[in-house]
Amino acid sequence: MSKLPSKLRADGVVEAILEIRFESSEIPELLLGKIVDFPAWKGWVPSRLPLSDIPLPIRRADKNLQHQPLLQLSSPDGNEALKVGDNVVSRHALTYPGWTAFEPRLLETFRLLYDRIPGLSVTRLGLRYVNLLHPDIHMIEDVNALNLTILVGDNRLTPPLNLNYRRKTTDWHETMIRIASPEFVTSAHQGFSTLIDIDVYTPDGTVVPDYGTCVGWLNDAHAILKDHFFELLHDETIEALKVD
Repeated sequence: MSKLPSKLRADGVVEAILEIRFESSEIPELLLGKIVDFPAWKGWVPSRLPLSDIPLPIRRADKNLQHQPLLQLSSPDGNEALKVGDNVVSRHALTYPGWTAFEPRLLETFRLLYDRIPGLSVTRLGLRYVNLLHPDIHMIEDVNALNLTILVGDNRLTPPLNLNYRRKTTDWHETMIRIASPEFVTSAHQGFSTLIDIDVYTPDGTVVPDYGTCVGWLNDAHAILKDHFFELLHDETIEALKVD
C-alpha cells in the first residue's frame, strides 16, 4: 500500500502515552506543585501512587524507581490521565480521540514544562500506543493473521506466543515492538486476539535541547509508529478497515 490511511473504521488503541523524562534545578516538592496546578487539568481528580511513600533518596538511588510517577490526575470523564514524578511526566489517552485531537494535548504538556520548570533538560521522550485487535472487528483471528512469519528452523511458530523486537529508524528514534497472544497479556479488556504494543523513544544519552525539537521529534515519532503498525497488517486487512 503506497499511502497509509489517516483513519480506520475501528482502531484498536486502548491507550496512547507520551512520556517525558527530564532533569531540572527545581526543588522536587515545588516541581510537583507547579505541574499539578495547571488550568488544563483543573477539576481532574488527584491520587497518590504507591511510590510516593518511598523517600526521595531511596528512589534516586534505585534505577528502577528513578523515573516512576508519584501522583496521578484523572479527568472527570475517565478518558485521560496525567502521571507526575520528580523527573517524569506522562500523558495518557485511555479512550483514544485520534491524532488530530491528541497531538495538541501533548504539545500543551511540552509547553507547560518549558514554561514552568526552571533549568529543564529533557533526557528521554517516548510515544507509545497499545493496540488490542479483535477477530470480529479487525479480522485478526490470532498472531498468524498478521503480516509476520516467525520460523524456528523450517517450522513456523504458532500461537500462543510473545515476541519483542527493536528497530532503529533515525539517530533520534528507536522502537520497541511487542506482539503477544492474550495468554501473555494482563488486561481488563476481553475478547481480543492479539496485542500490538509499539513504543518509539529517544536512545540512551539523548538530550532534547528545546521545545521546537520536542515538537519535531513527536511528529516524526507518530509517523514512525504508524509505519510500524501498518506494516504488520496485510494490504487486504488495511483496505477493509480504512475509512474511504
